[in-house]
Amino acid sequence: FDIEFSTALGIGLQRMNINDRTALIAPADYVAEDVHLENYFMANNLNEPENIQRTKKMLLEYGAAIISIAADNMIQKDVVDFYNSKPAKANHAVTLIGWDDEYDFSRSGMRVPPKSKGAWIVRNSWGADWGDKGDCYLSYEDKGIRGVISLDMNLDTDCFDYIATHEDTYDGEKYGMSMIVHEVDLPGDAAFASSYTAKGNDVIKAVGVYAAGDSMSYTIKVYKDCHEVPADGRKPDYEQQGTFGQDGTPAWAGYRTIEVAQPVTITKGQAYTVEMSLVDNDGKARLMVAADAG
Repeated sequence: FDIEFSTALGIGLQRMNINDRTALIAPADYVAEDVHLENYFMANNLNEPENIQRTKKMLLEYGAAIISIAADNMIQKDVVDFYNSKPAKANHAVTLIGWDDEYDFSRSGMRVPPKSKGAWIVRNSWGADWGDKGDCYLSYEDKGIRGVISLDMNLDTDCFDYIATHEDTYDGEKYGMSMIVHEVDLPGDAAFASSYTAKGNDVIKAVGVYAAGDSMSYTIKVYKDCHEVPADGRKPDYEQQGTFGQDGTPAWAGYRTIEVAQPVTITKGQAYTVEMSLVDNDGKARLMVAADAG
């Protein structure tokens, strides 16, 4: 997808003319640290009306989104609207910039047009001489759409002094490499945890986690002076519970940053463990687990 579009949208803080593609180029001095990806939200199965409405809400709230599509039929430069009437494998990503509920495919000349009106407006990365000045219309009924990701950027470069990640062990050293991740369902009392060592006298401000489903309930526990998952029975130094969609945040699945309600102070060199549980509406804990975790 057009990475320049999302970065410019996040940094520019200005109303942009979407027909001026030069407005979508990131500043020359841009570096990744200029923005923090606070959350990203997902919508799948876009052939279902409720997910169409969900995607529209994402666009209204967060601007342009990333959409995964099947693009084998998009090679023609002089065509402005497309429709996969049969299931097709997604093999391309484009920028979703809007929609038109009244777009009529009956005038497109398609051999098999969609049954109903309505189209997504997407911006491709194939140049302004493709489609409608670089854009095209994609039917709501298209069988090659595989999902949408909406980005929630934080422009406050000082929102965190540093971010401890799952790639850090408690002694601060990096380990491992990228690997296949599977989603697993476990009993509702299952949890996962990461241990760290504080780099300075600091305050834990937020916890980031991947939520595999909508409206998940979460429990955050912080244990100080703890190098590993604590033994059963130990009381956490901090605990917070909530449910996405009921705590002032969207209910949607995706990567979530959860602000802690009360400051959790840590001192330089202090070990601490953050434990997390995520439970869906069926009472199952849905976790993302590395393939070789056993």
